[in-house]
Formats: sequence, C-alpha cells, structure tokens
Amino acid sequence: MLLGIGLATLEPTNGNACIEVADGTDARIAGLLLDAGPVQSDVLLRWGTDESAGNAEAPGIMSDLFVRVGGPNNSQNYEVNAEVMVEINNQHVIIDHTWLWRADHDVGGGVMNSKNYNQNGLIVNSDNVWAYGLFSEHNLGNLVEWNGNNGKVFFYQSEIPYDVTQANFGDMGYAGFVVGD
Repeated sequence: MLLGIGLATLEPTNGNACIEVADGTDARIAGLLLDAGPVQSDVLLRWGTDESAGNAEAPGIMSDLFVRVGGPNNSQNYEVNAEVMVEINNQHVIIDHTWLWRADHDVGGGVMNSKNYNQNGLIVNSDNVWAYGLFSEHNLGNLVEWNGNNGKVFFYQSEIPYDVTQANFGDMGYAGFVVGD
C-alpha cells in the first residue's frame, strides 16, 4: 500500500515514472499527487506490463489520485512534460476518484501553444478495469484510450484542451474518450 497523508507529491527528476506497479500486484495507491518533472517522462504511473496479469479476487486499486502536467510552473519560463499520465497494463484494476490534468493555467496565467505537453491522460491496455470517478482534462491527444474488454466507467468528466487548433487536434481525430476495437 502506498498512502499519501496530506496529499503527498511525487515528482520524477530524470524522466522516469513516479510509480511503477509490478505485474499482478494487488497494490493500493491513494492520496497522492503525481507531478510531471523537469525531464519528460514517458509515463507518470505505469501499472504492470503484462495484460494477462491481475486477480479478480484481489484487484489493484488507485483512489484519490491526482496527476498533473504543469500548474505550479510558469510555462513561459520553463515547461514540464509527460507523454502519458497513467497507463494500466494489468487486469482487475479499480480506479476511484482520479483526476488527470494537463494545466490550462499555471502561475504565469493561461497555458497556450501546447506548452506543458501531454498526449494522453489514461491508457488502459487490459481487461476488467473499472473506473468510478474518472476525470481527464486538456490532454493534447486522446484524453482517454481504452483498449481492454469488460471495462466499466461509472462517471467520466473531461475537458478538451483550449489551446489547440482544428489542424492539430480536430483534424487529427483526437477525442475525449476512445474505445479500441
């Protein structure tokens, strides 16, 4: 179990992930803020690597988790970047009250011109993943990509990014929630 008291903040400094969960682990992660760091990360939270791992009798759970790219920085002076905020590759993971936010404003004001780059809020690559209270906002690609079967989402809220154009967002076919084949 990884529990943040008082919303503890984790920030990678070398382009790595803040948290990597081993395959098949019934981990519990709660009460944390994951912040993109000064070096671009591929992902801030990676849950497993094998889509067949996981246990219905002991699911993994992430709750009250906040993941952000930007906000406390001034994007006019320096940017923070992460390709993906959360990637789930194991079965039987429960998402409860998770907010994935690419900053639309920071300490310098509004964030414009695709600064604080982040492609996806959540990518699910496995079956039997359930979400209760999933928020994904302002990502510069698909906000959520769901590639697993038997998944359920009980509440989803999203905001498309404000600082994109038809050419670099709409014409690319990006959407708030994409369900794979």
